[in-house]
Amino acid sequence: MTAASQISKIVGDNGLRPAGKVSANPTAVGSYFIPIHMGETLKGRRNPSGKLLAELKRDLIKHGYNAEFLLMGETGQRMEEGLRHSLMSSYPNLVRNSFLSGNRDTPQVWLEAKRSLDAQEIKRLEVQVEEYARRMKLKAIRLNFMVDANTPTKTEVLSLIRKQAPVTLESLMIELVAQQFEIPSSNWLERSLVMLRRDGLLIQTGRGDYALSLDALRRLGTTKGRRSRDIDRLLALARRKD
Repeated sequence: MTAASQISKIVGDNGLRPAGKVSANPTAVGSYFIPIHMGETLKGRRNPSGKLLAELKRDLIKHGYNAEFLLMGETGQRMEEGLRHSLMSSYPNLVRNSFLSGNRDTPQVWLEAKRSLDAQEIKRLEVQVEEYARRMKLKAIRLNFMVDANTPTKTEVLSLIRKQAPVTLESLMIELVAQQFEIPSSNWLERSLVMLRRDGLLIQTGRGDYALSLDALRRLGTTKGRRSRDIDRLLALARRKD
């Protein structure tokens, strides 16, 4: 039995379904790219889970194989999720997060590493990203690192929302790009807004528009008095939300 055949059998024995041919990773001896179908459970959770992939990885190591998973999602957001979990499952000690931006002609990956990476580690990540892109029929893909990205700070995001509130995720992203900021993906921006909401700095209407909370307005500074435009906007949003 070939290595690829044995790996496919081990994957199947762990209750997972291969999404294509197993292929050798040229950057390391005994390392293989293993494509696996990515779906969702009835509760909307990712399938396979991180726990299941970790168990599969340990099982493969026992047989002498090191796994670099390629979780094959669909287009758009599922593709980004697939790549993110592929990298995080393959390199849990290196990758904190990743995002996919652009389109099929100009795809870019933005990677958030847990620490500084050496040249060999970067090369292995680049090869896996390229393999994922090839299997998903994406053109030449570029790997960027979040530490080098000109992303907006929390204060810059809040200041822009203050000027344009109420603002949608899409219009906010367009304006940030117009101001020469690098936005790894709409998912990255959405996660940033979720964190600002959890910190009590943003409110969101039933339509999904964003505006600053009173706490955020106080922190950024606002004109005093009952006729403040910021306060008027906030009260109008509160009424709309109700």
